[in-house]
Amino acid sequence: MLRHTWDSVVVTVHGEDVFSRDATRHGAPRLWTSCTRHCNCLGNGMHSHPLSSAASAASSATSGLVLAAQPLSPAAFAPFGQVVAVDDQPATLPQRSINSGNARRYDLLADLQLTADGGVPTLALFRAQARQFPLQVMEMERHALGSQTFVPLGTQRFVVVVARPGPAPQAADVHAFVTDGRQGVVLAPGTWHHALLAVEGGDFAVVERKAEVVDCEVCCLDDSLSVFHLPNDFCMKTFDRT
Repeated sequence: MLRHTWDSVVVTVHGEDVFSRDATRHGAPRLWTSCTRHCNCLGNGMHSHPLSSAASAASSATSGLVLAAQPLSPAAFAPFGQVVAVDDQPATLPQRSINSGNARRYDLLADLQLTADGGVPTLALFRAQARQFPLQVMEMERHALGSQTFVPLGTQRFVVVVARPGPAPQAADVHAFVTDGRQGVVLAPGTWHHALLAVEGGDFAVVERKAEVVDCEVCCLDDSLSVFHLPNDFCMKTFDRT
């Protein structure tokens, strides 16, 4: 059952609130719960569905905070960087016809900010293995002097775990998004993030800053945090309602 007000969404199972989405916290919607509080209302003869099965798996994995990855969109991801995709971009996105009308160019980001303190842009290929979800997140990292871009070379999805630039985040500050297989991301300089989390294994093109001194700061989260992703069709049909 889905219950919502103008600023929040609450999912109720057997009369008990299992997940809540706070649409005002940090400007981006999230699903979260303390799985020790609600694990008893999942299962117990219920018909299996994407939400209950995923939440049950998350509950068995950890006794801390559980974070469900939301479908990635340019608007929701704006505090953390840029989505590399055409769909759902602002109408003001610069674009024009090129190659004698046989292609269309979309200028997503004018400056990747990769040259600070003598840095140079570098292109790498990451061959990622599929991760198992729910996945426990214990630490985050950031690159203060340059952006970092991930683009799948195929249709594999990946989960992006991020927190806003600034002081080291706490577990409650973390957000998670899942791509649709046709999206990449540019992490803005200073954005806290987890390492690449591929839902399906495959190759990813990575553009980042390279310099003599490695620009990578790592922090540990203050509480246990497990991240899982819901099937994309369920997320879009259920949690994108207004």
